[in-house]
Amino acid sequence: MTDDRSNGASRRANWMAAAKMMEQLSADVLFGERIDLAEACETATERKRERVSQQTRVLEVLPTVFPPDGHPPIDLTLQQIQNRIEPEFTKRRWRLASTDTIARALGRRRRG
Repeated sequence: MTDDRSNGASRRANWMAAAKMMEQLSADVLFGERIDLAEACETATERKRERVSQQTRVLEVLPTVFPPDGHPPIDLTLQQIQNRIEPEFTKRRWRLASTDTIARALGRRRRG
């Protein structure tokens, strides 16, 4: 029983010693260069992508898949259209749009 307590106290002491050592090290020693946090935050917000709806993405991809105007043939089902745009969505690392979204983008279904 006393061994368990001493073992826990020993671990705690080791962690405390490690924490004190880390406080003494500066960021430039750890990473090789000093980082300006204000500049890093500003850069991160600039890089943040704006939100884009799936319909917008579908409309962006359709001219690539169905050149020249982006209108798929009328006899294609929504599932067939989805299968044809899937490689382009995968290449751009986008989540595949649903058949409902594709229908709305093509004007085959009402919004909402």
